[in-house]
Amino acid sequence: MEIKSIVDIYNIYLDNFKNRATYEYYDGKNWKYWTGDIFKATAEKFSVFLKESGVEKGDRVLLISHDRPEWHMVDYAVLSIGAVLVPVYPTLSAKDTAYIATHSEAKCAVVSSPILAEKLYYGQKFVGNLKEIVVMEHSGSPRDELFYFNEAIERGDKILKEKGAYIKTSIDNGDLASIIYTSGTTGEPKGVMLTHKNFVENARAALARFQLNSDDSALVFLPLAHSFERLANYAYMWGGLKISYAESIDRLAANMRDVRPTIMCTVPRFFERVYSKLFDNAAKAPYPKKVFIHWGVRNAKKWANLKVIQKKNNPFVSLAHLFFELTFYRNLRSKMGKKLRFFVSGGAPLNPDIAAFFYGAGMKIVEGYGLTETAPVLTSNEEKELYFGSVGKQLQNVEIKIGKDGEILTKGPNVMKGYFKDENSTKEAFTEDGWFKTGDIGHFDEEGHLFITDRKKELIVTAGGKNVAPQVIEAILKENKYVNQAVVIGDRKPFLTALIYPHWENVKSYAERKMVDYKSISDLVNHPQIKHLFDNVLKRANAKLSRFEQLKAVRLLENEMTVESGELTPTLKVKRRVILEKYSDLISSMYEKSNGSQNRTKN
Repeated sequence: MEIKSIVDIYNIYLDNFKNRATYEYYDGKNWKYWTGDIFKATAEKFSVFLKESGVEKGDRVLLISHDRPEWHMVDYAVLSIGAVLVPVYPTLSAKDTAYIATHSEAKCAVVSSPILAEKLYYGQKFVGNLKEIVVMEHSGSPRDELFYFNEAIERGDKILKEKGAYIKTSIDNGDLASIIYTSGTTGEPKGVMLTHKNFVENARAALARFQLNSDDSALVFLPLAHSFERLANYAYMWGGLKISYAESIDRLAANMRDVRPTIMCTVPRFFERVYSKLFDNAAKAPYPKKVFIHWGVRNAKKWANLKVIQKKNNPFVSLAHLFFELTFYRNLRSKMGKKLRFFVSGGAPLNPDIAAFFYGAGMKIVEGYGLTETAPVLTSNEEKELYFGSVGKQLQNVEIKIGKDGEILTKGPNVMKGYFKDENSTKEAFTEDGWFKTGDIGHFDEEGHLFITDRKKELIVTAGGKNVAPQVIEAILKENKYVNQAVVIGDRKPFLTALIYPHWENVKSYAERKMVDYKSISDLVNHPQIKHLFDNVLKRANAKLSRFEQLKAVRLLENEMTVESGELTPTLKVKRRVILEKYSDLISSMYEKSNGSQNRTKN
């Protein structure tokens, strides 16, 4: 069967897995799964319910849910009748959720809980054009006008029995499949219109690059509302993989041991946390173990860079690597499920040092690059050909070139149709000869590896006219064990500064060693010894930077920047505009006195 639409991908997957496990989930006690035939029959009943509720081809249906089998069930049902799925992050504010519901002119919404349904009310009425809201879970006290998911299935089943057959809707690969609203790091979210062809061709290219098959299995923990994980799931289905859903980020390690996936998509923050945890353990360990961990980390990086970048062999490094393989790396891998072939990392730049460590410890991280507007993958490394610091080579059906100003431009069957109800932004997104402007700055090396320097809109231009890529400096800062998060400041300023959310556990350990008397984090922020510590953090970072890139001052944040606080997007990217507004007084203080001292703030 020729695959032309996402519905075709679902049909082939579910038909091939009629009596086998497809989507696996944890019910609080055991791992359970849907077989293909039951999943398909249930989705068909829900699609009948949608049609009887007035959802027609081209209509938008909102989906607000954490990852679970029902997410795919709704996706399949919506697309089967030619409607358009509008996925929304459950973590979005009520204001942003209502904006998307209204702007997309969604006719129906499916939410995982009554709490999420409350975001779709304006007083006692539904926002925008919503006529129906379906709730998956029986929890709390939902309003009378809401439908439960099982009730919708029962109604669809009844209608199906009365009509006697499921009537299929004709789907063309040029039909609109989804509108995905961008995170809005620099302004209002825009609705990216993606067709069936966009997704299908990108999944086809991803399969050609990664060569997945039915012997593989995947664990999902990134939000399906994001194009990265969603596209990966279409590729999983096309490749015949069993798909399991992680319970939560806190239970991810346990779920990996249970499921033992061979492939998993994630973001750099995941690896940063694992890497940081190693040094946490080292800080608390007796001296011999501390030395052992630090030596093991250094050896992994050395061995990896020799093998991957320099393509050389050092017998002394190799011998030490064998020792650590038997004593350290194997144990670390056992916590990742033992069967893992590779991770796929996207969404943000991955520190090459961290990528090298994981490779050296026997865990490959295949870094890729793309945007929502490109459905989303443009480039990726290969399992057998990694290059730390690069996002790899372009996929087989993707064209990429570098513009005169360094911007990455692209063409291909995966590039979006445009922005929903926004002709001006659509026009601005393309060059006159039809190349999509990614907004990213980058370059190719001689072998065709793409390197991303920074976001064009996020480039800092200092008062002296120097162009600075903040993400590069932030990555260097985060190499330090005392730094958890960092945001570089300096656009149209005389010099660069940074806001840092420290790794407070490591800072506390340092404070105890230095016999610092404190009762709270606020005390630590203002203590001269801690100020001295971060003066040294700055010096170490500046030693790796050009003079115009060096930082003159930092301020410490007491609380982590999070999605819930509005400082990060759901994909954990910093909302720089929000940061600049929220900490304007703190930022100003660094330019009043550029002596490198720290202040505190409660965010």
